[in-house]
Amino acid sequence: MGSMTGRARGRAGGGRTGLRRAAALAAVGATASLAPAADAAPTTVLSFPSPDTQTASPHTEISFRGITAEGLQGLVVTASRSGRHRGALKDHADGHGVSFVPGRPFRPGERVRVRVPAGVRVDGGDGRIDEFTTARIAGRFATEGPSGAPRGHGPFPALKSRPDLAPPTVQALQSHPGREPGSIFLAPKQGSGQGGPLIVDDAGTPIWFLPLGAGIRATDFRVQSYAGRPALTWWQGAARGGSGRGEGIIADSAYRIVKRVRAGNGYAADLHEFRLTGRGTALVLAYAPVRRDLSAVGGPRHGIAVDGIAQEVELATGRVRFEWHSLGNVALTDTDLPRPTSARDPFDYFHINSFNLDADGGYVVSGRRVDTVYKLDPAGRIEWRLGGKSGTLARGPGVRFNLQHDAVPHGYGTYTIFDNSAKGVRKGSRAITVRVDAAQHTATLVRAIHHPDWVLAATQGDLQVLPGGNTLVGWGSQGRISEFGPAGDLLLDLALPRGYDTYRAYRFAWDGQPPSRPRAAATASGPSTAVFASWNGSTRTASWTVLAGASPGALAPVVSAPRTGLETPISAATSARYVAVEAVDASGRALSRSAVVKVAGR
Repeated sequence: MGSMTGRARGRAGGGRTGLRRAAALAAVGATASLAPAADAAPTTVLSFPSPDTQTASPHTEISFRGITAEGLQGLVVTASRSGRHRGALKDHADGHGVSFVPGRPFRPGERVRVRVPAGVRVDGGDGRIDEFTTARIAGRFATEGPSGAPRGHGPFPALKSRPDLAPPTVQALQSHPGREPGSIFLAPKQGSGQGGPLIVDDAGTPIWFLPLGAGIRATDFRVQSYAGRPALTWWQGAARGGSGRGEGIIADSAYRIVKRVRAGNGYAADLHEFRLTGRGTALVLAYAPVRRDLSAVGGPRHGIAVDGIAQEVELATGRVRFEWHSLGNVALTDTDLPRPTSARDPFDYFHINSFNLDADGGYVVSGRRVDTVYKLDPAGRIEWRLGGKSGTLARGPGVRFNLQHDAVPHGYGTYTIFDNSAKGVRKGSRAITVRVDAAQHTATLVRAIHHPDWVLAATQGDLQVLPGGNTLVGWGSQGRISEFGPAGDLLLDLALPRGYDTYRAYRFAWDGQPPSRPRAAATASGPSTAVFASWNGSTRTASWTVLAGASPGALAPVVSAPRTGLETPISAATSARYVAVEAVDASGRALSRSAVVKVAGR
């Protein structure tokens, strides 16, 4: 959980000294010299879980924004069943917040009362009091359905030089001038072969592939900035139906994992979002099935409602800076989803599927099952609702969307949304741009892109506005990826094999430098030798040089060939017993040499 800063004192349960320090920290009025003067204006703080939250995790921390540990000395936390909770105060990495970390979890279904010191006020609370209720979590997975995890090689042949790699084939259906530079990033899944993060070029040729093990799926694979440098990021974990339990992964340019990011407060990160911010945090989602009386909406009295949870988590410490819950903020009646008839069936009424920072410091959340995009202020209060039964914005022609994904702000009131429009709403999904005038309570359609084949994605999907003005669209469950020019003309169209899809797709520039050596395999072919060369993830390899000889220590160049894919087959006119391959860049500089291999059959 990270160590305390020098300004925070004590940890519950750390021996008698630790207990005395924790007691002093939690005592009302302790260290009065640090409290604000009586006539000073009160310090107003944001708290998470927010006041009156009905479904907080029993393992929750209590986060405060706008104050540090000194200002919260005298904090008292009391629960209705488990009593007084002592713990530690831990400052946030940016110096603008602090988390109270209880020494033990709360009990499910109890009311927690948080009393802040004199001179502090809780935004949305009752003066110095913040109260919330913990949820009764019902099971691990929030949705039902198949896992779609990889199963063996499937119909795709493994590489000769890398028998562990059998990437699914990506087909280029169309490719025209005007495409922007960069590679395509996707994470194939659901098919009968391997799945995982995959980088391809515009011809669909693999550049890097990471097949994941049985039961593990990857989503949201892209390039983001971490520690000031480009990094690969993706979510990976177990998935069932439309939700997941896993973690965010950050890898460097050598494809080494440098950070694993988990959701806070006892939740498991869901598959729908893993976005890094410029302020040292990650935006993640979680799904929590909680016990709920659903009789008022036609469901079972002791039913299960799925809470959609959005968190901003510090990368350095794991502290939660922000947390928002759909339950308590969005009514169960806002969905048209059929009500469950069994107390065992989760009612995923909201289905949270994207979470982003807005330019003004607020947040944007997408709820698929309520057909609504929400703008939240920094405290988590809903400022406006675009779409759905409870929308607060008047929508102009063409703005109506359904079962949407990937609501992304771009500043100046402009938002892009992937409009699935499934279930008979439209004959094709759309990538739309909408301008919101919050003062006038209006939403206007700026642009809409659809595929000329009217591709209809029942689930998943995204769009990315590229630096040069083009738009890349991932068609979700249809396994298609398309790039459109500024006028909406189709410039690139890629297709995954039948049965595969990718949750999202992106285009980015990427310079990959694998830390391992290239790999080689060779087989005798009469007087010649069939050589296979690969270097998974190398973006600088332009050609290969084959070296051969009668012994491992006596190799000489025999042939060169341009790189043609993740694995390049090369016919070498040699009957030597040993070969190696050397990767060469576009300027003719040797990059790295493989280990020497014996030619099979010779």
